[in-house]
Amino acid sequence: MRILIVDDDPVVARLMRALLERSLECAVAVVGSKHGAEQLFGTFGKRGRPDIVLCDRELIDGQGEVVIAKMQTYPAMRGVPVIAVSGTVEPDLERRMTRAGAVAVLSKADVHTRLVDLVRQHAA
Repeated sequence: MRILIVDDDPVVARLMRALLERSLECAVAVVGSKHGAEQLFGTFGKRGRPDIVLCDRELIDGQGEVVIAKMQTYPAMRGVPVIAVSGTVEPDLERRMTRAGAVAVLSKADVHTRLVDLVRQHAA
């Protein structure tokens, strides 16, 4: 399984990577910005694309909703499930993120307990 993490917080990205690599047979790549993620999306072919993307909702250079929506414009990335990861809880967050294309929303407070199960559930 190939997993792409888009998160500008290196501590959170390392934590998610460690949890996933310890619990699943997977290769994990990390990108720390909206711009970096968008550049990377254009390089994937159908065979090299990730099986799932974990995307922070607030990146240093943009909103996760924009990254998730933009991802769907790259032919090789269409259909790749995205889990939005958020450090804050807002009343309409889940609705906004699923409208952008996320299959689930994960609070950073729940990463330890729910991340691996959500990835198993939604990975393509």
